[in-house]
Amino acid sequence: MGEKLFTQEELNKIIAESLERERKKIQEERSLAKEEVPPNEGEIDYKAKLEESRAEEAELLKKIDTMKKQNALVLAGYSIEQSTKYYQFVTGSTDEEIAASIENLKQDVKPKGHSKGVDPYHHGKQKKSIWNPWR
Repeated sequence: MGEKLFTQEELNKIIAESLERERKKIQEERSLAKEEVPPNEGEIDYKAKLEESRAEEAELLKKIDTMKKQNALVLAGYSIEQSTKYYQFVTGSTDEEIAASIENLKQDVKPKGHSKGVDPYHHGKQKKSIWNPWR
């Protein structure tokens, strides 16, 4: 059975859904944390809350960066499995830096994904015609 290939729209949808799940998870955790602390007991430690928020923000930014690099690898012709394995070797934060890093990676690791112009739904094979006895 061939490997499933994704279109850019499908990848964007998967990434957006993943980010939305992470945001909802963080919002739920924050609402639970608010419910656990009685409103009139003790003082609010704003510095601790700020540090916690910064840590959460850094974690989300790291996940976004990872997804961005994996997406760039897939667009460069690497398979999904390769993108999850080799994204850590892609450096840079801008699109140009990431593209240059991927070009360097291509010298050591060749993409195994689909070639451009191949229909991802048919995995490069001809579409089979359906037999029609009334033709």
